[in-house]
Amino acid sequence: MKLVSLLFASLVLTTGAVAQTTVSSSGTNDALGASIAKMSSSLIRIAYLDGSSSDGTGTAIHIRDYNASMTYQGETTITAVSGVTSPRFSIPRLSRDGRGVVWYSSINATGTNTTTVAFAELKSTAYSGTETQPTVYLTYNYGANGGDGVIDSTMALARSTAISSTARLRPPAISNKTFGSNTYFVIVWPDLHDDSQDPGCGGRPNATVLFPLMQAIANSSGYNYIHHVSNSDQYSSPAINSTADKIAYVSGSQVYESGFTASGSGTPSMSGTTYVVSHNYSNSGVGGNGTSSEPQIDGSGDHVVFTTTSTDLRASDTNNMQDVYLWSSGTLSLPYSDPGEYASSAASSPNISADGGYVSFLCTNHNLLSSTVNYGINIGPHAYRWKVADSSLILCSRITTLDVNGKIQARSAAAPAVSDDGFFVFDSVETDIASGDRASYRDVIERHS
Repeated sequence: MKLVSLLFASLVLTTGAVAQTTVSSSGTNDALGASIAKMSSSLIRIAYLDGSSSDGTGTAIHIRDYNASMTYQGETTITAVSGVTSPRFSIPRLSRDGRGVVWYSSINATGTNTTTVAFAELKSTAYSGTETQPTVYLTYNYGANGGDGVIDSTMALARSTAISSTARLRPPAISNKTFGSNTYFVIVWPDLHDDSQDPGCGGRPNATVLFPLMQAIANSSGYNYIHHVSNSDQYSSPAINSTADKIAYVSGSQVYESGFTASGSGTPSMSGTTYVVSHNYSNSGVGGNGTSSEPQIDGSGDHVVFTTTSTDLRASDTNNMQDVYLWSSGTLSLPYSDPGEYASSAASSPNISADGGYVSFLCTNHNLLSSTVNYGINIGPHAYRWKVADSSLILCSRITTLDVNGKIQARSAAAPAVSDDGFFVFDSVETDIASGDRASYRDVIERHS
């Protein structure tokens, strides 16, 4: 089995220069699912879920601030939903500028297990200590036609029989848009709900269905407008760019990108050219022969990362495993050498920085960087960061010291995310990646070298 080609094998060897910080260094609960935003040259914001349990939900959302040297500045912690006893939260997602955060939160307002999107406006400057910021919880009252709605605390924005289902754990997408003189947060999510509680569904046979993409417009005062983006039940996993004019999503078994028209008072829409992101290597208008999912989009909307089991997105992709691809203006590329070389590899959980310069992902393959990494008996998956400009690939889930042969020592990880300038976060159950790792707990780790 040959090694990674020279084009993709530029590994940055670091020892003491590796700067790794345990973000969740306090508390007695597991922490996971971090999101990261580089807000300025001197401010890094990280949001993560704390108090997690086996169903993937937690009891608190932490938003922590650091300077560019990863010195702690302050934080806010969200633990309550107005009128709800012991709410559970899903993994959070920051907007590209770090000022907004969204997640799903369990409530029981209608007598069934329900969920709601929560929105919090955060400070544009760093927290100086532990603070509590105003939080707006968006809930949706279905209209008679299943379309437009108004905010009503007795109804749920997105319904599901269990918050622990896969769709519930993937947070909504959030961006910003200026309407007139005001800037609002644009929140987009797939509307999963119980047909029996929405007369506009037309009597669909399934109790829980994937219904249209939805859009909410909100500011610090709360709800402004909410509407269906589309009446198709084929759309899911939306990701939106920084200026809320492009959206990536899954329809059927393929990933697409489309123009997006957000609206502060009218109907939002998919607009402009729609591209098949997960396209066949010989025909950009035809989708791959497998299932593509997990799209993430950069700030400009020019780049989309996703996973696929397709074997016809690249002529050499013959491993029949899930791989990570980067789509850029119609061109597909890989953050590692052709996957046909790795018959047992599986890549997942892609993320892309706002500037499109970095991609993060997980992979279980032990040959990916075998010339410079000692994977040992650590099964993984392991967290990687790919710099698009020079195709350099580094292993981020590692300890700072090298082994006796001068190789990097790998550790397992989950939920990687990356921001501009390559600031990288992931969570891990390992206890020797960074100082502050808590024994027996899953921690969120940041790396910035």
